[in-house]
Amino acid sequence: MEVTVTFWDRSLFDFDEGLNSDLFTRSPQVQMEEIGRPSVVGSQQAMVPGDVLSWIPDVVGRNWDSSEGVLFCGSAYAGIFSPYSSRRDQRTMPFKGYAEAKTLEALQRLYFDTIIDPPDARSLDAYYGKIQKLCTQGAERSDLACVADASYIALFDLCRASFVKRIQQNGAEKDICDTKGVIRAHCDVFDKYVRTASASDWLWRRVSDGNARRIVALGSVAEHGLLRLFQRRGRSIYLGGIGPVEFPKDTLESTDGKWVGSYAYRCLRHKGTSVERIAGPLKLDCWLCRSTWWSIHEKGKERWRLLPIYHPTSGPLTGSVLARTKALIRIM
Repeated sequence: MEVTVTFWDRSLFDFDEGLNSDLFTRSPQVQMEEIGRPSVVGSQQAMVPGDVLSWIPDVVGRNWDSSEGVLFCGSAYAGIFSPYSSRRDQRTMPFKGYAEAKTLEALQRLYFDTIIDPPDARSLDAYYGKIQKLCTQGAERSDLACVADASYIALFDLCRASFVKRIQQNGAEKDICDTKGVIRAHCDVFDKYVRTASASDWLWRRVSDGNARRIVALGSVAEHGLLRLFQRRGRSIYLGGIGPVEFPKDTLESTDGKWVGSYAYRCLRHKGTSVERIAGPLKLDCWLCRSTWWSIHEKGKERWRLLPIYHPTSGPLTGSVLARTKALIRIM
């Protein structure tokens, strides 16, 4: 009898991967020593009773580092712990179960079984379901998959923690998490989770350790954060025949996090001239219209292609926009 392998089949993923092992082991220490324990805004994993918990490991397929791989990078994980978080069309888990996962594999399997792909409730999650649709064959014959299977993807965020703001609501503690109301409103705190030495190193290792050259930025914050990372690591950024383009030194070195609230193209310069003035607005719909992407060079040669797209939970990433986005990822 033929066995059907689902997109999120556990056999396709690596639950003992080196970078994740480091993140699982060291992230509580990094939280305390490089960022500090939050009281109102920051990592949900550090705002629960008891010990600070590990940040969320990356979702990595067994072939994520192949040249055929695709790296999907978001801005930050949403809140996942009940009773603090309630997510429309998205799943949560009791924080005690998370705390009781004492190994990397146990935590990752728990995350798969409760958040990504619960065996008893396989209706598509608003976030992970859209990632699945981005990667797989659609209903139309022309709507092709952009990877052979999920073993060729890595899914991670600039901030590996669930970035939330804790509020009092009807006498109970509740956590809210959204780009505008939390990340942008508290951009200086968010920046620490991206820029601190260990977090930045983990992000760079995920991008650079393998041979994958296609990177998909899930939203403008992820796009901006990745471009800043590339420049800080000495790589060159190009847009078609324009380049290298750069962030001004004072902007790149700033620790106030204000970059979170602006599009990268408005900050980048080419020979002192704004990229916006040269190429026009480069909002998320523009990349589909122009069928182009950022080109990142290493040692004088193109090494990565970075495509910013609408966030999976945003309204526009449906129908023809979804199909066109998949097509562009395929040809990157």
